[in-house]
Amino acid sequence: MKKYSTSRSSRPDQLAVLDIETIAPPVADGGFPPWPTHSPVVASVLTASRERYGQWRFTLETVDFLTGSAEAIERVSHLIENRDLVTYNGRGFDLPVLALTAMKHQRFDLVGISEAWQSHRFSGRHHDLADIMSGFGGARGASLEMLCAQLGVLVKQDCHGSDVAELMAKGNFKAIANYCESDVVGTGILHACIAGFRSRDANYAASFISQLGRWIADSKLAHLKAFERINGHDELDRLSLLAVVEEGIAALDHRQSLKFVSNMPGPSGLFVSKASDF
Repeated sequence: MKKYSTSRSSRPDQLAVLDIETIAPPVADGGFPPWPTHSPVVASVLTASRERYGQWRFTLETVDFLTGSAEAIERVSHLIENRDLVTYNGRGFDLPVLALTAMKHQRFDLVGISEAWQSHRFSGRHHDLADIMSGFGGARGASLEMLCAQLGVLVKQDCHGSDVAELMAKGNFKAIANYCESDVVGTGILHACIAGFRSRDANYAASFISQLGRWIADSKLAHLKAFERINGHDELDRLSLLAVVEEGIAALDHRQSLKFVSNMPGPSGLFVSKASDF
């Protein structure tokens, strides 16, 4: 029986995982302030590129908005440009805040943020995991912390978004940046699980999570140590290695087939038409 799967866009190979932390004036009822009142403090972007033989290459950068919002918004746009963007509730918060920030600085030329903000909800290059997990509004929303906990991934252990204003008042910018990076890595792992399930491709999920954990360990990112090895990591390592081997074999087979085709005898030249004199 033929197997049907979702399009390859559900398991993209060029990713930018984004999260932002903001501050806003408090509201009278103590609730969450409206998103237009929020100003970015930091934005963290985890970029992931899937290269030959299933190997992933990662970078992690946190952009500081306090020393210059105009330069910061340009840098964030550059980091996410030409990549599939992954967020958690980015459609409802992160992207509108960033788009409005760009408009405030009259930066109408920022391709990365503009395209992500306008991306189609169902088939665009912005994958909002909160939207996807709820069935695009079919189920009640859940928090990133709640979903990750069910997968054995610990996020928001030392800090929450509500702590950002207090940390700002204390001048503890490093704690805010570490918290934002922790959220963006947790979002990346959740993406791998969702993308693997949507495309029924265990190797995609396993290779991303396993290699991300190894990259964190090699980079000595102490504040992200909880993500080095998550539940079931031994099996993820096994599947990741298997995926690399399978892709390597497939690449060798492809090269051999190309070599065979290139060595086939070509046309004899007896029936090649000659250029006309007219």
